[in-house]
Amino acid sequence: MKYKDYETYVVGIDHGYNNMKTCNFCFPTKIEQRETLPDILTGILQIDGKIYSENGMQVSCIDTFDKTATEDFYNLTLIAIAKELSKKNVSGGIIKLAVGLPLRYFEDQKDSFKKYLMRKPEVTYKYEGKTYHLFLEDCKIFTQGFAAILTSPNINKYIEDDSAAILCDIGGGTVDFIPIEGGNIQFKSCKVSNDACNYLFTLLKEAVAAKTGNALPDRIALNYILKGNRNVKPKNIYEEVMQKELIKYADKIKSLFAEFGYNIDLTPVVYLGGGATIIKNFGDYDESNTEFLTDLSANVKGYEMLYKSIS
Repeated sequence: MKYKDYETYVVGIDHGYNNMKTCNFCFPTKIEQRETLPDILTGILQIDGKIYSENGMQVSCIDTFDKTATEDFYNLTLIAIAKELSKKNVSGGIIKLAVGLPLRYFEDQKDSFKKYLMRKPEVTYKYEGKTYHLFLEDCKIFTQGFAAILTSPNINKYIEDDSAAILCDIGGGTVDFIPIEGGNIQFKSCKVSNDACNYLFTLLKEAVAAKTGNALPDRIALNYILKGNRNVKPKNIYEEVMQKELIKYADKIKSLFAEFGYNIDLTPVVYLGGGATIIKNFGDYDESNTEFLTDLSANVKGYEMLYKSIS
């Protein structure tokens, strides 16, 4: 098939340090090269004579604050596109990417990240044994966190001329504090903390090991974060330790607002990202002045909305 025979698709992707997200999929930011093709092709990417498995090693955020430093995020992007096209029952298309970068790296990396993702205008590869043919026509980079606000049911009150809010995007590698006024980012007042979810999981595991002498599986920690609560009595010593640490973490995030000079008594707060659920379940907050966007694909949906609105 030729270029003119393909349909055009806007594909939003959130390149998270813990998970890759599209509108329909969320999968771990893991990938590793293999020497041979396995019998079962689930999660297998084949490109340029190389074989990769998405069920490999976690991509280290320490090594990849610059996401263009390795091939990992490029290959994960191809996997994300394949998943979205498969959902549409097609194996190729003219792709317009809508992606984002954390506030801390946006200005310095947006141009290089776009060049990185658009390195090949035409790409053919296999994913899970199926051949995909892409024409990468465009890529727009947006500010991670800010895009998610577009998915809020209260979006209108955040874009009024006299409105104000503070977005708190708690991701795997960073916590971004993004003040907005009249729907516009106040860049000079933005702040970033490293006390993100990866940091929290390390604390949880260390605390459990110190108290019980045993390891804490990620799935147990994640399940308790989703279903636990600061006001519900723990069922066992593990939940007791986790509850204590999660409350301390939520309190720490709250203290950062004052440290950074934000008055959350007078300004609404919108929590988003994977850590929003932590604050919702274990935090101390004013319900009348706080909103939670717990959809992990909120940024992605915002990217696509922004792309379509300016195209």
